[in-house]
Amino acid sequence: MGKTTARSRWLRSNQGVAALLCCAFAALSIHLWLQEWAHQELRDGFQLGFFPLTGAGACLFCTLVMVVDSRRARIEEDLERIGWLDWLLAPVVLVLLYLFYQAAWTFGFALVAPVFLAAATYALGARPWWTAAVSGVATTLTISIAFWVIGIDLPLPFFL
Repeated sequence: MGKTTARSRWLRSNQGVAALLCCAFAALSIHLWLQEWAHQELRDGFQLGFFPLTGAGACLFCTLVMVVDSRRARIEEDLERIGWLDWLLAPVVLVLLYLFYQAAWTFGFALVAPVFLAAATYALGARPWWTAAVSGVATTLTISIAFWVIGIDLPLPFFL
């Protein structure tokens, strides 16, 4: 690993990570607040954006607490070893999730989800491979049943 500067040590500390997350959650909260849909009133009197704004606000509060707590200078072991290649993981996962979304709407959730979930489970460390395959199928079934129970239609396979 290369030379560690004071700035990179701070960015890897709990306080540095929390400060970055504060900026992200503040931006998310502002973005949500400025959306017209977030202020639409529902039948029960709640506004549509109540829960997303509450969640973003709670995350912002928790990260603000992390900035000043007693463990703010601590550097977690995983962050100590993080490299530039690790930073590519987040955009790659976002692209893969986008591709999954497009494929699910094109070919159907029931066809795409088991493959995607099994591959993701295997990539995250499930061994042997059949465990990941069973997990992908079981998770797809569980999601499909849960959505059916609450009345949400998932994209059907293209041949139906």
